[in-house]
Amino acid sequence: MTDEHTSIPVEPAADVGSERLAAALAERDIPAVGQALRHDYVVVPVTRDPSGASQIAVYGAGEPGAPVRYDLYVFSSASTFAAFVGDAPAREFALQTGSSLGPFLEQHRDVIGRVVFDPAGPHAVQAAVEDVLAVLEPQVTDDDVAWVAGAPETGGGDGGSGRATAAAGDAAAGRRGSAGAAGDRAVGLDLALSKDWAVIDLTDQATIERQAAQLVADQLKGLPPSPVLRAEMTRWLTSSGQVAAAGRGRFMAFFLRRNEEAAVALTVTMYWHELGPEIGGRSHLDAMTDRIRSRMAEGEELVGATSTAGPFVRHTRTTSGAKEVGGEGITLLVTDYWLLFPDRRGLCLLSFSSPHVELREQIQLLADNIVLAGSWVMESAAA
Repeated sequence: MTDEHTSIPVEPAADVGSERLAAALAERDIPAVGQALRHDYVVVPVTRDPSGASQIAVYGAGEPGAPVRYDLYVFSSASTFAAFVGDAPAREFALQTGSSLGPFLEQHRDVIGRVVFDPAGPHAVQAAVEDVLAVLEPQVTDDDVAWVAGAPETGGGDGGSGRATAAAGDAAAGRRGSAGAAGDRAVGLDLALSKDWAVIDLTDQATIERQAAQLVADQLKGLPPSPVLRAEMTRWLTSSGQVAAAGRGRFMAFFLRRNEEAAVALTVTMYWHELGPEIGGRSHLDAMTDRIRSRMAEGEELVGATSTAGPFVRHTRTTSGAKEVGGEGITLLVTDYWLLFPDRRGLCLLSFSSPHVELREQIQLLADNIVLAGSWVMESAAA
């Protein structure tokens, strides 16, 4: 893990996670554990690779002399995670749907030997990877709406639906919204970007210049030398990054898929807005929604929805490219996604833009899928 937080003690937060998973673990009720995993959120520890990207942390296990197998630790709440990490410097965690553990376990089942729930107690339970995958399988008796409403489900079973519905997302967002009282803070939003995306980190000027130059070099590889084109592309990317960084941008990513017949140009920029506590019981997302609605022009679209990352609004419009980055005269399709922090103390903006206005439906579908698959990275604040 590249970021060190040795001076930050963990603040227990029992309301972040799944109360029903904790209850099922206490009762050793395997069908109930499966239902909680399929419907609710869990806490998983994360670490960071050398580039700063977060990833799920696993832990070495196995008998001495035997091939190394790893444990995946899953926590029913931030408080059980806090009991496990103690004073360890690595204390970041991600809040994600239990059902999302399935693809991760499938991908790494050859090196992960078991899944351990709440390893520091009070009701630790361990299971084989195959058993966890079994309880995550789709089950016709699952009812997301009944789960959110607190109604009992019939059939129990060992399977479940793969995704939480919008209603389930709303309920989970409400629980996460109460996390501010426990001190847990959102420190990042992970996006599942494929290899077709190239990312430029906006944290400092030197990084922007270096990564812009590398991106241009990669794109022009194999083409005849063109110093002018290389210089212009590098200038445009660097200037775009500087403008985004000045607006609290964290990164820009460029969609680079192309073939012999066509290329698709699409950019996403993440902006991070720390706004502090809500005022008057009105969320920052509600305030932003009202502000956007009051300024909307004809042809613009504003819709609200909920993903596993919580509530958000999507604002779609066409606009002219920015003059300061050479975009004058170019009509752009812009889709902004405003997401409320789980601690309700700020907003994350994911702004997608493309000159392919005629591909609005396809581009919006791609952007929707990226946002819906996003997951927050949380960190415990000082006690």
